[in-house]
Amino acid sequence: SQDVGSGHAVPPDGHAYAAAGRLFRRHGVACGEGLRQCCLAARHAAVGPHGLHHGPVRHAGLRPQAELARAAWCTLERQQRFGAVRRPLILRNTIVLSLESMVIGFPFPILLALAFNEIANRHTRKVLQTVSFAPFFISTVVVVSIIFQMFSYRYGVVNTIIKALGGDSVNFLGIAGFFRPAYIISGIWQGAGYSSILYISALSAVDVTLYDAAAIDGASRLQKVLNVDIPCIMPTIVITLILNVGNILSIGFEKAYLLQNPVNYKYSEIIATYVYKTGIEQAQFSFATAVGLFNSVVNCIMLILVNTIVGKISETSLF
Repeated sequence: SQDVGSGHAVPPDGHAYAAAGRLFRRHGVACGEGLRQCCLAARHAAVGPHGLHHGPVRHAGLRPQAELARAAWCTLERQQRFGAVRRPLILRNTIVLSLESMVIGFPFPILLALAFNEIANRHTRKVLQTVSFAPFFISTVVVVSIIFQMFSYRYGVVNTIIKALGGDSVNFLGIAGFFRPAYIISGIWQGAGYSSILYISALSAVDVTLYDAAAIDGASRLQKVLNVDIPCIMPTIVITLILNVGNILSIGFEKAYLLQNPVNYKYSEIIATYVYKTGIEQAQFSFATAVGLFNSVVNCIMLILVNTIVGKISETSLF
């Protein structure tokens, strides 16, 4: 490689790696600014200020494994900072949105599976199952676009119907409280059919003799559902509920971020969107990593706690 000004070959600048290592040790952060500065210095040594590749570079005593081993983690400090910055708003929004989605949306796949199981015509049942599965494979961006098109102030389908009935257009997207119903209902529409596959599989394993015995006893179709179907799929329901509670803070980032605007910010700002804005947009990698670790720890604690409680109440549990 040659220098742009002189045209002479430039020797590999391996000392930049050692300088980056000293900077890395001084920062004492295993995930964050120290690592970023180390990578930038290494790139400068290998590529050069004018983007010219200098060829193989000696590491001049820098051992990445040793640097990472000597770096001190700052997770606790970052988590304490997260506790002082917007914690009540973000945690409240995340927990409320997750609980509402679980309480309202959890029964729908079960009801859908029970309804499919009661359809005698196999062809009709397969067609309806395919129609209910289809929304799951639609991109989240497309789902949000559908929401915008349906509830647009000027050209939305809903406002067109309202004006046709003699009413005035409503700016749904400008209402702060519209975020949660839009998020929850669209989530049910998109995921209920696909989630019902698990319960349909469980229902297919129910012993047919139980239905015959119930019919001999004079049970109606509703009584068969309540006394045969639901008890047989109850272990599947319990396991699914435990797993859902274990993800109480892991709400989907894409839809919340796409539906977010300055009006509904006090309802739509959740941990996932906050981590993205802090870690990616503001380049605070260590802080975003600490918040993500906090999220994972809480989910793990909730999973173990709920699994222990359910295991004592019933015989079904994860472990």
